[in-house]
Amino acid sequence: MGESSAGLRGWGVARACDMVESARGSRHRISLFLIALVALLGCGGEELPRQPEAPSPFLERSAAGELVLRWDRAAEQGQLDVYLGSRSPDAIDRSAPVGRMTGPELALPEREDPQARPFVELRSPTQRWIAAERRLPLEGAQNFRDLGGYETSDGRYTRWGMVFRAENLSDLTDRDGSYLQDLGLRLVCDFRSPQEAAAEPDQLPEGLPSHSLRILDQDFSFGGDIRQLFAEGDIENTDFSLFLIDLNREFVLKYPERFRSFFDLLLEPGNIPLAFHCSTGKDRTGFAAAMFLSALGVPRETVMQDYLLSNLYLEKRTKKYMRMIRWGSFFRVDPEQLRPIFEVRPEYLGTAFAAIEEHYGSVDAFLREGIGLSDDELNRLRERFLYDPGAGTPVSR
Repeated sequence: MGESSAGLRGWGVARACDMVESARGSRHRISLFLIALVALLGCGGEELPRQPEAPSPFLERSAAGELVLRWDRAAEQGQLDVYLGSRSPDAIDRSAPVGRMTGPELALPEREDPQARPFVELRSPTQRWIAAERRLPLEGAQNFRDLGGYETSDGRYTRWGMVFRAENLSDLTDRDGSYLQDLGLRLVCDFRSPQEAAAEPDQLPEGLPSHSLRILDQDFSFGGDIRQLFAEGDIENTDFSLFLIDLNREFVLKYPERFRSFFDLLLEPGNIPLAFHCSTGKDRTGFAAAMFLSALGVPRETVMQDYLLSNLYLEKRTKKYMRMIRWGSFFRVDPEQLRPIFEVRPEYLGTAFAAIEEHYGSVDAFLREGIGLSDDELNRLRERFLYDPGAGTPVSR
């Protein structure tokens, strides 16, 4: 897989120092630290916190590594028998249940191959649901997650194991590479610029193709504006959330054709399962995931919940950055002022939705007129990526 995480971080510090050296008139010790911090935004990470709610069924690992099935509405479904398998919904052992779910959580037994990705089927007298882990247990990526398991407005569910969202994959380990191969991934779509990708190249397993789909223009100034402010030490009166608000507006007004190319990849059966990512997996990737889920009929409230999960999965990393800012600036910079660039917030994606409604009238109209999806293409997406829990045993493809 290649270079270690520590080595990549060290390289990033050197790159940040080069940027400081080239910044004329930079006289602030704080600037060196903050520029390095921005260069290292995609690095680091710790153990995940617990997801607070489970509106649809999914799997989660406890602190001890125990596999737990969660669903807040399980008791409403009546008798729920649970069947367990690995690697694919098609490989679930349906010969005998491993348990019965009567409340919001059920601890599952150990599997013969604990390294393989687990899948379960929940079966009531009339319906069947599939559940898997939302966030994948990778060592070198903290925000790599499955977009399966979300309920749509018409009662169907997004399929697990088909579309994944992630941050940059430059810190993947050999173990991570084996795990991704086991997923059966066929394509990785990289939203970053060539410069970003060259600075932190994905460490993908051999044979897994990557497709470069740059979302932002060469002259996009978000990173440059921030670096300039840091170099000049002019940050006290800056509202950094405005950068992310403007970025989400630009996704709608300037870049819909780039996201059309993303949907073209999703419409090609040979590309699935597919993973897509940017640098931290929260802004470009967050908007793309929101449009993908919206195209499938997932309600906006659920779309927003998925968007905000990046804060959960990156929470400990963000807290670490807050401490680094405070200590590295000798307590002269309030880290809370910089928190907006490390997080996603409802108003960021909300700005995109507001721009869609202002210029197109609705998300459905934006998907058709802005991105350019036809009725046939939308139907093909829904047929491929959704299943009906009342229509028999769900399968992966």
